Amino acid sequence: MLKKLKFAIIIIIVFGASELLFRINSNKVNILSAYYISQAQRSIDKNEFQDSLNYLSRAAKYNIKNISKNYAGLIPADYNPTLSLSNNKDLEKPFSDYISKINPWKILISKKNNLSKVFYDLGVVSYQDGMNSDKIIIELLQTSIFLNPELSYPHLELANYYLIQKDKENAQKGLDYCLKFIYAKKHCAEYFSNNFPDNPPFKFGFLEEESTKYYSSK
Repeated sequence: MLKKLKFAIIIIIVFGASELLFRINSNKVNILSAYYISQAQRSIDKNEFQDSLNYLSRAAKYNIKNISKNYAGLIPADYNPTLSLSNNKDLEKPFSDYISKINPWKILISKKNNLSKVFYDLGVVSYQDGMNSDKIIIELLQTSIFLNPELSYPHLELANYYLIQKDKENAQKGLDYCLKFIYAKKHCAEYFSNNFPDNPPFKFGFLEEESTKYYSSK
């Protein structure tokens, strides 16, 4: 009887350990993302702002490398965002405020890749706070797209930003790229037919509310 009990306990322990390892392995992208976010927040607390951006970049790089496996030829596996505000010091405070409020738990349990929203939101923050630099805004939105390519909002926000800058060529390229993704293409096609190229662009961040609703829904 005692041997049977010991055997049963061993089986339970082995099964439990196997299940735990399986869950960790299947969710390792979210686990690492949540870890990098928490490290970014610690860096903010220590006034190490660039380190904070570096952690965000690492989280994005790891995610995108994993996502690219399902989108061969569409998403570059070696994409490596290099965020820096060296020429835009005024943005450090709004960025720090936003990063400090990110909930790592939501990143951990995310089924919609909430990390994409982080980069989208930072792009909106950049523009609203008067940053005069295309490079960082475009990089933030492009990273958001690669993190969740089937979501139309960052695609359209980037195309709309190009229109604000009177860059119709890149706006067209952005919309054409969006049409390559099954779930994003309908919304992008509607935007294209209704607003491009003759109508004036929307205010930057015009999809921020819809984006928040999407990520807040279950």
